[in-house]
Amino acid sequence: KQLNDLFRDQYLSDFPIVERVMLQPHRPFYFRGERKYYGESKPTIFRQNSGKLGDMLVVNLLKIEEAATMMDTIPSIKTWNAVARVNYIGLCQHYGLDTCMIDVTSDLMTALFFACCKWTGAAWKPMTDEDIRSWGDGVIHIASKEIFDMEMTLNCSEKMIVVPIGHQPLLRCSQQHGYMGLSIEQGKIIDLYSDKHFSTYRFTRDEEFCKWIFEECGQGGLVYPREDSPQLVRYFEQLKN
Repeated sequence: KQLNDLFRDQYLSDFPIVERVMLQPHRPFYFRGERKYYGESKPTIFRQNSGKLGDMLVVNLLKIEEAATMMDTIPSIKTWNAVARVNYIGLCQHYGLDTCMIDVTSDLMTALFFACCKWTGAAWKPMTDEDIRSWGDGVIHIASKEIFDMEMTLNCSEKMIVVPIGHQPLLRCSQQHGYMGLSIEQGKIIDLYSDKHFSTYRFTRDEEFCKWIFEECGQGGLVYPREDSPQLVRYFEQLKN
């Protein structure tokens, strides 16, 4: 009960790296959903060709810096910084840029959405039986939030911490109940398949189940809010490419 009271909606609290966060309600688990069994689950910035990794790291860090400079011109972000810290890395991740974080969620339906739906280039759609035959089982990674919180409180985290993104002045992070997994060991790259905190489960799906998840998530609108500024979405798309 005390933990639930601490993590009540819109409560302000300080965390390592991200500083002051406006929290969302407490939930007991972290989830990450993936459309297929990839064998590894790393931050997007480390999924590049290893021979060009150094160059790509520099390029992506410059993109994040440029995006942060642009976002600072948005009135709501200027106002937000007077109350809580804007999480520029979290925002960049959720709007499609490659970053050093791996995003997880405290909401199972959000994780299932990513495990059961696909981006067609123009819209989100539920996976079809043909997709499922091609990709095989879906994957859900699950970890206890309490373990991460205890390690952080006792200052005994080893390789990875998970910190909340919380409410942000742009809607996508909070709609996805977003958290960021970050490596705290220099030179080490997070991989949920090998991290001791996460258990990885493969599960079978069918087209009917994927359609149900798609509808329960508002045909994608509860995960990717339609209130987003089209100009902002286009900016991130252009910056990404």
